[in-house]
Amino acid sequence: MDVRAVADLSPAERRAFFERDAGVEEVREDVRGIIGRVREEGDVAVREFDEEFDGVSVGNLDITDEAARAHDELA
Repeated sequence: MDVRAVADLSPAERRAFFERDAGVEEVREDVRGIIGRVREEGDVAVREFDEEFDGVSVGNLDITDEAARAHDELA
């Protein structure tokens, strides 16, 4: 693995590094669809995506106190 500090990059390399989009535009619509389904269908959609993307079958989804507090802090 080639590890270099940002300071060691040439101006062109720095520009390429910081301007890259990592393919975000290519998946933006797919992600919008996933988020939309989760908003509309909730746990049902999450379970289906768990199976589709991770190959796992999930039972009940419980929100922990910690997750609830984090949500409240963001809201």
